[in-house]
Amino acid sequence: MKNIKVSVILPVYNMEDCLGRCLDSVIGQTLKEIEVLCCDDGSTDNSLSVLEEYIAYDERIVVFKQSNKGAGPARNKCIEAARGEFMCFIDADDVYASENVLETLYNASVEKGAAVSCGFLQIDCNGTWEESPLFRDFISGGCETFVDFRDYQYVGSYQCYLFRSVLIQENHIMFPALRRYQDPPFLLQCLDIAKTVLFVPINAYVYAYDDSKITNLSSAAINDLVKGLRWQMEYAVSHKYEKLVKDTVGRINSYYTEYIRRGIRGYELEIIGNLLEIDRLAGAGQMVLDILKIVSYYMETMDFARERIRYKLHRLARKIPIGGSLALYGAGKIGIDIVREIEADSRYHLVVWIDKYKAGQLQENIRLAGMEELTKASYDYLLIAIGNEDICWQIKQEIEEITGSTKQIILWQEL
Repeated sequence: MKNIKVSVILPVYNMEDCLGRCLDSVIGQTLKEIEVLCCDDGSTDNSLSVLEEYIAYDERIVVFKQSNKGAGPARNKCIEAARGEFMCFIDADDVYASENVLETLYNASVEKGAAVSCGFLQIDCNGTWEESPLFRDFISGGCETFVDFRDYQYVGSYQCYLFRSVLIQENHIMFPALRRYQDPPFLLQCLDIAKTVLFVPINAYVYAYDDSKITNLSSAAINDLVKGLRWQMEYAVSHKYEKLVKDTVGRINSYYTEYIRRGIRGYELEIIGNLLEIDRLAGAGQMVLDILKIVSYYMETMDFARERIRYKLHRLARKIPIGGSLALYGAGKIGIDIVREIEADSRYHLVVWIDKYKAGQLQENIRLAGMEELTKASYDYLLIAIGNEDICWQIKQEIEEITGSTKQIILWQEL
């Protein structure tokens, strides 16, 4: 296709249940001169099959594939291939608010000569669309309005924006390779360079609210989250974005503190070091981050490992009913701590405890079994309690080969 007006970029990872709805929202836009660049980020479900079905249906859809690297690198691959005059981004569990969103933003951007334009956000709360107040105060008299980025300095909801492609490509703006919080650094660079944003009075993007997007983050993702926040703080301070400095601190204190506290185990030195740097930049020597106050106060008395075990067992209860029978793989520190907690609160019935390297040994008065016992034992769920993510997945594959089933396996890393 020639004269592509908009490149729509869509990263995909294990989204088979909602991907079709998202794609229908894109290809159903009244603006027909678009390309839809999708990158499957190593999905293990049927997401790639869904994409291939849509390729046959609509030639404007292009699919790239990569091993699982995260949404940022997936978007970057699409940015490099984009041929549109403008580009925008959508997530696989979201949709556009109406069929004329892209046409309206495109026409307004061309008419006004805008490098970046933006519409309004809506929130999908279990099927009910609610209007977000975000950006609505910027519209004057119901008409398109240019706003200086320094007047609002907000770097969320990047999906509501339409970017002129040369802005991104000529300035080599890419998403950082972070598992979490890669969007705000990308948007911040775009808006800083563009200087102004054309706000258009249209409901543009519907964001599917799901609390698990943050509550289910792994410790590695929390570590990346803090890295992204530090990058944002450094950029805000160096470019004198005072409102953004305050907003970054406010978001950490009001929203991220509890999640950082829960996910700090395993990355303590790196996370605390980055938090200290954020605090230094924000407070001129005064402690302003609540999470640092919490860590400082409880440093000597808080048993991070035990608290983390309890929290993850609480999350496990969301996946399986309390009282269920459990097989446990892993007799390292994590496995031992789990057994102790299970025995302390009788939450689950431990049927068999397995470790292929320690089979036959006695641990916590329990004789450890080999992996072959999985074919003989009767249990509801199998929990793999390994701290190293790569080894965890390796053990999972071995167990699947032995048992021939994946339905009962839960990974400690994913709780």
